[in-house]
Amino acid sequence: MKKLLILAIIGIMVFAVTACGGAKTPETTAAPESTAAPESTEPAAEEIPDEEGIVPAIDITGCSTFTDIIDTKLTNGMGYAQLKVDDTEVLLVAPSTFDNDLDENERYDAAVESDIYFYDADGSIMYMGKIKAGGSSYPLAIKDGKIYVGSNHGMKIMTVDPELATVLIVDEAYIEFDSEGNETYLHRSDINGAKGNDGVLEDDSLLREYLTAYGEAEVIRYDVVSK
Repeated sequence: MKKLLILAIIGIMVFAVTACGGAKTPETTAAPESTAAPESTEPAAEEIPDEEGIVPAIDITGCSTFTDIIDTKLTNGMGYAQLKVDDTEVLLVAPSTFDNDLDENERYDAAVESDIYFYDADGSIMYMGKIKAGGSSYPLAIKDGKIYVGSNHGMKIMTVDPELATVLIVDEAYIEFDSEGNETYLHRSDINGAKGNDGVLEDDSLLREYLTAYGEAEVIRYDVVSK
């Protein structure tokens, strides 16, 4: 089913252009075998929002550990996952989760949105930023220490910078449409700068590459608060 899901995602692209515990071990999704796929029946997902200017959903005043946040600040139904993004230990806090079992007989919770917290150089907990995908077809996932955040028309590969206390886009490939439905393929990066001619690409091959990498990524599993 996961392979079919990723194939369906690529099919959408083809159609468009023509308590503190560590996170459970995620199950790796399979990479698509081809770029051809039946049209998805999943409702159109919202675009990935701009993370700038977003404030944390919870007040972590008085918390000195991730466990403090989980035990004293999170309410029933919220999800959390503790993992490493590159070399930085972070706590992801989701306002809600959903069952991402996908008929594989192993229920687990995933999320499309999370606030990110980390320990600074002094050992204090700091807020780093928010990540949000386009819908349940794109649960947050991790591969090679990077978080994948997707939508129907784009894919972000993200990391964290503890010195700047921020979330960074390592690479992003996406499509923009004009008023007549004509598409422009774009690329940008907070780290390396845009590739191509002012961020404009010739085709959607980079986006397809990132969608394939997303298909090989591990969906992040969340524990759900129940008090």
